[in-house]
Amino acid sequence: MAQLVVEIPDGVTPEEALVDFAVSLYARDRITYADALRMCGLGVWDFQQEMAKRGVGYGYELEDVERDVEAAKAVGLW
Repeated sequence: MAQLVVEIPDGVTPEEALVDFAVSLYARDRITYADALRMCGLGVWDFQQEMAKRGVGYGYELEDVERDVEAAKAVGLW
């Protein structure tokens, strides 16, 4: 996984920026749910709350579940 260094404007915490970025990438199907959790360091329920705050739904098909379980296993989250 690559690393990115960015300057964050005053009034935005690094944690908030990470959550925003993770939610955005997940919403656009660029990363898996497990990747989003790992990226921002939140648990499942906290991340779902952050998604809801931003109006991002949780459309989840069986294929999504299978892919995310495998991704979570690969990084030791399962």
